[in-house]
Amino acid sequence: MTKWDPSARPVADAESGVNSAGTEITPIEAVLDRSATRKLHAQADLSAQIIEERQKRASEPIHMEGLKPLPLGMPRLPNGVIPGGSDATSLVPSMRRAIPPPFSRESISIDHHGKSWQYMQAGAVRADDIVVDFGKIAGWYEHTLYETIAGVKAAVDVEMCLVNIAGEMRPFGLAEEIRVFRKHG
Repeated sequence: MTKWDPSARPVADAESGVNSAGTEITPIEAVLDRSATRKLHAQADLSAQIIEERQKRASEPIHMEGLKPLPLGMPRLPNGVIPGGSDATSLVPSMRRAIPPPFSRESISIDHHGKSWQYMQAGAVRADDIVVDFGKIAGWYEHTLYETIAGVKAAVDVEMCLVNIAGEMRPFGLAEEIRVFRKHG
């Protein structure tokens, strides 16, 4: 077995002395206390012992005296198949088809429940509709835009102001086409 030799150093200036830049390097023994140095040497000895044992095992012959060849008519296992009825792909984790009851919750599918995405004018949108990039509608109101023309205040346009469940308000033109998720008809 190889023992750790504190006098053997791979590079003369690696742990003590002066490096190529002229900086003095403190030896590791001066920094660590005596018990820590002993532990470090013991770990180095153990690592050397483990490496030697692995090298010995790798060089030993494999004994195959107890093995018997398969009969000629017996099918051979293809690559990737593990004896015992399972193959390598069955060992890979797979997703479960159903979530256990304590963790499951109802979900809405876009293709079910009589709802679908439709294009419609903003004036036709009502509460509980879902508008793309805005959310579920909580309410709406019409807002008339006025301008002063020749000194007279006149109604110019009417906007549909939609309010989502977060309380945000967004104006749309009454005839503006928007995409909405709602019940058919």
